[in-house]
Amino acid sequence: GCCAEAASLLLSEDVPSSLTRIESPLARAEQSVREDLANIEGRLILGQYDLVRSRLQVQRRILSSLSRRGRLAGLIARIDTQLERVDYVQSQSEQLDLQRMCAGLISGVEQFGRLTDLCRAERDYDDLVSRIRRVKAGLEPQTGNEVAVLLDELATRLDRHLRRLRRLEIRRTIRNSWRFLRRN
Repeated sequence: GCCAEAASLLLSEDVPSSLTRIESPLARAEQSVREDLANIEGRLILGQYDLVRSRLQVQRRILSSLSRRGRLAGLIARIDTQLERVDYVQSQSEQLDLQRMCAGLISGVEQFGRLTDLCRAERDYDDLVSRIRRVKAGLEPQTGNEVAVLLDELATRLDRHLRRLRRLEIRRTIRNSWRFLRRN
């Protein structure tokens, strides 16, 4: 019974790693790299770019130190490819986040432009301006030029509408004061 169970495990290649003996540090390092490479997709989906990058860099250093006569060159090349891919996926994700933030700001400014109540506009103005400043502060120098221009335009639209609402409020106050004076 016991031999049959062991044989079935061996045939199904379902042997737990704790039962297999990996002798050399080289074999252990190769196994570890293969496991990390297999787990990359899930970690990238979760946005764990720094974790993936640091694990791959550590694995690359270990393999480089163990590599004899280029035996591990293929695995090292796979790690290098994955490191480049992590950078690419992270930059795409950051671009998408920036586009979402800008779309949210544009929508917020459009809604602000429809406000007629000065008190509410002054409250919303402060919130929108601080959001614009936060996005602008986080811009990368190489990608930020056109986005900065967009953000400046949004801030200008906010200022213009708030000034218009304040002028209307002043006119309303003056008009009401004149009516009061005429009545009396």
